[in-house]
Amino acid sequence: MVKLCSIPGGKRETKYPYHTGPILSICISSDSKYLASSGMDHSVIIWNPQDMKVFMKLLHHKVPVTGR
Repeated sequence: MVKLCSIPGGKRETKYPYHTGPILSICISSDSKYLASSGMDHSVIIWNPQDMKVFMKLLHHKVPVTGR
């Protein structure tokens, strides 16, 4: 689950429950158009960081996906 928080203060704004396990990595593209998260659920989710809508799901990896 991705949780967005406001800065400063850290107040939780919204949850996005697209991962079914812990998230191991998150990164944003150099042009800030895409956000990618990967995790223990063997998936990578590509998001639009402006509206947090899913752009693409890469599912069924054989092992948990790390950012390495």
